[in-house]
Amino acid sequence: MLPLLLASAAGVGAAVAYFLDPAQGRRRRGLARDRVRAAARRGRAAGARAAGYARRAAHPRALQLPPANDAALAAKVETELFRDPGVPKGTINVNAEVGRVILRGTAPTAAQIAAIAERVRAISGVAEVENRLHLPAPPGSAGPGA
Repeated sequence: MLPLLLASAAGVGAAVAYFLDPAQGRRRRGLARDRVRAAARRGRAAGARAAGYARRAAHPRALQLPPANDAALAAKVETELFRDPGVPKGTINVNAEVGRVILRGTAPTAAQIAAIAERVRAISGVAEVENRLHLPAPPGSAGPGA
């Protein structure tokens, strides 16, 4: 019992000397504080990710009810579609009419236009997709209103 007490007292004494050193103590205390805060942030982030996974498992998208009206369906399509940072948000307009989704605007490539339409078709509540997306007009050419 006594050797354990002496060893712990020596450890506490070494820690005090390490952190209260006149030359390096302030820097060491700052580093220790930053490391403790970073570990706490990582722990909170891991907990938030775990909670998100649990909610996704409890409420899978395939079992969700379709949206109640056209405005809710359009909002759901926008949320699902624009979640991907590769989809141009400012150039696509989404309308919904009785389960039919109409996409208007421009996308940079023909492959992306097709991918966007397929992605919208996969959303629950979408009965049909009318794809009116097109490639942007080349610079210097007359636009659609000219």
